[in-house]
Amino acid sequence: MAVDGLARRFTTASAVATMGLLVCACEAPGTNDYNPPPLPEGGGGADASTGPVSLPFLVSEQFEPTGAMGDSPTNIMGVSISSDSSQCLQPRVTGAQGTCFTFAWKPVILTGQTSAWAGLYWQYPGGNWGTSPGLPIKPGATRVTFAAAGVQGGEQVQFIVGGINTTASDAGLAYADTFKATKLVTLTKAWQTFEIPLNGAKYTDVLGGFAWAITAGGTGRLSFYVDDIEWQP
Repeated sequence: MAVDGLARRFTTASAVATMGLLVCACEAPGTNDYNPPPLPEGGGGADASTGPVSLPFLVSEQFEPTGAMGDSPTNIMGVSISSDSSQCLQPRVTGAQGTCFTFAWKPVILTGQTSAWAGLYWQYPGGNWGTSPGLPIKPGATRVTFAAAGVQGGEQVQFIVGGINTTASDAGLAYADTFKATKLVTLTKAWQTFEIPLNGAKYTDVLGGFAWAITAGGTGRLSFYVDDIEWQP
């Protein structure tokens, strides 16, 4: 099956096994109060006048969290997102910048399956699974840093940079990320800071600036926070 006519197959590393993935080019997965922030002065992506984006930069100022994905339409549309800072874990990490996001998902396990999964990509432009060029970024990025916390603690989340349309390119899609980096973490109720090393990743235009994916073996609601996502030299 496909959602909005799109079906992809790729692997999000150990937390999500290789499978036929459904992705949704939806602007509003689940309950969504996300409103893109104003673009930073002189930023907002690259064009003939601005050139590639300089490092460091905040993901929430360049990419949009529009790429809902999962193993069924129900799980895709069950992802909710809020950029209301009052709903985020307080206080934020010292020095945090950009948008603080709150996510929630209530898994629905399909008949005959023992688990469910869902996730979300920050994309450029919004909803881009490979139909458009990505965001030109200057070379030299060595890591992506972020802060995250769980509502209950113990949530295992796979965080991803790059990876859109890389492992099973669709002949109908002209564009793809040229790298993928991942990190599997276990969240606590308190903020923790993490980094995803890019390990010399080669890139020019980037479609997927950041992402998360969760596999669940039960149907209990999962909620967590992500803040201060930054590409760094």
